[in-house]
Amino acid sequence: MLYTKQKALPTQVPALHESLCLANDSPSGIRYRVSSSLGVHVPTCVAGLPTVVSSWPPDVAEMFRGQHLHPLDYEVSVQTGWDIQEIGEGLWDVNPLLETFPAAEVRAALKHLELEREIQLLTRIVETDKEQVQKKDVKKVSRFNGRSAD
Repeated sequence: MLYTKQKALPTQVPALHESLCLANDSPSGIRYRVSSSLGVHVPTCVAGLPTVVSSWPPDVAEMFRGQHLHPLDYEVSVQTGWDIQEIGEGLWDVNPLLETFPAAEVRAALKHLELEREIQLLTRIVETDKEQVQKKDVKKVSRFNGRSAD
């Protein structure tokens, strides 16, 4: 991508859960995510490539024509930074830096992020419930004392 303003150059790498998501229907267990026109991240194509391409041995290949062996080990490319090169005065070429990781490690990281988000959500729900209970208790005490809670 070409940039003409230095202030517009990217400084942060997108979070892992913004570009990838867990998927049971993918051999690697991961799918890429893209942003839709509404700003929602939508799972798209299968992420990852097999580390070892497997096939049927020649003596049984004809019998199993059209069937594939799915390898257990997949690798997934993950963006880890930006390659920014100034190619002229006021002109920069920006490309993502990608590193390949085992899909199992990426899945574990995505599961951890998902658990963290769930914990934060549940914590907010509990805090909101506590606040509502406290407000109700204050109203009950105020009514009991004959005063308005306002």
